[in-house]
Amino acid sequence: MPDGNFTPRQPAETQVDRRGPMRPAQLTSPRDRMSGKLLARAFMAADAAMLLSAAVAFQAFRGWERPEAMAGALLAWTFLAGFRGYAFCRQETGWRHLVTAATTVSAGLIAALALGVLLRPQAAWTPTLVWAAGLVAAVSGLHACWFQVVARFRAQGKLTPNIVIVGATPAAE
Repeated sequence: MPDGNFTPRQPAETQVDRRGPMRPAQLTSPRDRMSGKLLARAFMAADAAMLLSAAVAFQAFRGWERPEAMAGALLAWTFLAGFRGYAFCRQETGWRHLVTAATTVSAGLIAALALGVLLRPQAAWTPTLVWAAGLVAAVSGLHACWFQVVARFRAQGKLTPNIVIVGATPAAE
């Protein structure tokens, strides 16, 4: 017979929740863990390569007459880095991250295209706007992939925050 201190076993879902928000479902060794900063830098490099290659391809297709395409790609990448597009916070939802990525890229492209209106007001804008919309969609698609990669690494325990508790013993002064 159990005494008064008996507590029934909880289902597996509540046991995982009881471990706290910082502990993954599966623990891995420190050697197998990844650096969040290194992963963000890799995502930044891939985004920069995609944006710049799209700008160069667009410029070559249009006969090198649109300098604002290159400026738009650089501004879009700068805005994405500056407005925490590579933060991938644990509490951030996927839709919010995609909206942040699309908005910052759109803002960079709009700023560059506004500059282009001042430089060449008579230029044809339909191909440029189609290119800009495609670029926003491409960056949003990449960031959807990045978000899933980060979520998978967190679930596998490969991307966990490092926490150091200082002064946790009675002998600490």
